[in-house]
Amino acid sequence: CFKLRHMKQQNKSFPLAEDTALPPNHQKFVPNQDVLHFITKPENQAPGDSLKDCSNFDVDKELGFVSKKFDITGLGGAFCRHGFCGLAMNIFTGERYAYALMILQIILFQHNLPLQFFWYDVNCRFKARFKWWALKLREMGVSLPTHVHNISFPLPPFHLNAHVAKCQELNSCSGMKGAARPPGEPTEQKWSILRFLGMTTQYMTRCNRQATIERKLHCMQTYSVVSGPALLMRMGARAVEQRHLAGQSMQQIQKEVNALGNTSMQEVTSIASQLAWTPSAQLELTWQAEYASLRLQDALFDGYITGFLPVDLVVQGSKLTATLKRTVTKRLAAIEKQHFYDAGTLPWSMESEEFYGSFRFFVEYEVSRRTNELVTKNTRLGLVNSIFEKVSDRQGDTKTLKSNKLAVKRSIRCDFDAVVTLITSARVQSMAEDEPFSFKADVHGWDVEKVYEGQFPWIIDKEGNDNSKDACVRRLASRFRLCLQQFERAQEEMELVTNEKELTLMLFEEQIRCLDNAIRKLDTELLHPRPRTGGDGAANSPPASGPAVTVSSNPPVAASITPAACAA
Repeated sequence: CFKLRHMKQQNKSFPLAEDTALPPNHQKFVPNQDVLHFITKPENQAPGDSLKDCSNFDVDKELGFVSKKFDITGLGGAFCRHGFCGLAMNIFTGERYAYALMILQIILFQHNLPLQFFWYDVNCRFKARFKWWALKLREMGVSLPTHVHNISFPLPPFHLNAHVAKCQELNSCSGMKGAARPPGEPTEQKWSILRFLGMTTQYMTRCNRQATIERKLHCMQTYSVVSGPALLMRMGARAVEQRHLAGQSMQQIQKEVNALGNTSMQEVTSIASQLAWTPSAQLELTWQAEYASLRLQDALFDGYITGFLPVDLVVQGSKLTATLKRTVTKRLAAIEKQHFYDAGTLPWSMESEEFYGSFRFFVEYEVSRRTNELVTKNTRLGLVNSIFEKVSDRQGDTKTLKSNKLAVKRSIRCDFDAVVTLITSARVQSMAEDEPFSFKADVHGWDVEKVYEGQFPWIIDKEGNDNSKDACVRRLASRFRLCLQQFERAQEEMELVTNEKELTLMLFEEQIRCLDNAIRKLDTELLHPRPRTGGDGAANSPPASGPAVTVSSNPPVAASITPAACAA
């Protein structure tokens, strides 16, 4: 949370690395000295991501900004799925991977916890940095826990839609067994409360700032304990509803399969079991297609505007930066060395027939990739529509679902426009006249409304029939696999919540036993008080006057202490 900053001028006489003042209660915070020492080590500074093919997050800028006005620029933390804060640390720069790596080091090495899922906003990039870091530690002779290589890195639901469709499919928890259903994003929920402290804590001393944040964290943790049973009930109810909706979606797919008449549900299930985690993962980016893409990007860097494709289709998800240019140049040189210079030939000219052939590979790949992304988004749109029917009487949920539906439709329209722009480009049209593509190049009568209904007018089979049986069966198989994954995750959530309810009940029973023992001990002391002796060794006599104290001889009733009373 970058709202919890601290002004440097409030502690001029105490350098950050030497300020060891701590509040009386400092259980959550990692010492500043440990954080500064960790993030400055070379082995903890994972390399950045020069080619941003997913989004424009700047977390991978390892030399993130160092503020001249603030010595502490934010607060980092680790929360469990129920909202309990495990640890907190001050952040002294912009967001870096090193802070997340330190959280993992504390969890894995210091506490030796068998972590299974680590949710982070940019896990699509961080998981590669974590593997690099683990490999670096192994080369240094550090003994790693056995479960380090079994950690999964899903994207949190709050930030999932900020990633491109392919990244969402690859890193969504829907395809990760055991992930269940994430209950929102507890970290962002807690930051929305803590961020308001920053207006005052930035002017405090570092010790008082930490004490204020620490007290607030403990108050929120107490609230999480009290509201824990209600949270588990809500999580269980949502899992039941999600499983029911996923089951209904699979029944709808069964009806659509029966309506086709020339296929069976067994065939759809068989194809779904053979699909990769994402349809886009099955597409093969040949070296010819990659070479054509890199050559077009390299031409843009040199100021040569080619007539092959529009600029926004050549460079996707990134800007024409110097870092991207270095990456493109390096990869292009590697391909040319492997496929041209080592074979004793020269690279193709952009006007040669060979390059036209590689460009054809690239166009085929792009249309197939964007079609698979549209299949995924169309499935998501159908799921939103099915949920909308269930909550039509709830105004707040209806408003949220309408917003989500419009967002999905906008995303579908963007991909549809990209496909149309790609196919209608002058170079693609001229090439289609010479030799047909595997897709339909005549865009007359195409409408995005058909895409909303799951029909893609550019798909043709070998006989030239639009929306062939194979394409329909494949789309049904993709939808069935997604619904099956959602059904399985909901089932896992129900089992997980049941187990958590049992553990919570055991915890409350243990607390009741502790309270009962304390009350019995206090009752015993009241019934049999110890004689107090004075300075002369004689027992002090009770006061001569005053209200009489009546102590009941009945023992306390343990059954009257309920979990509600314990929580209160």
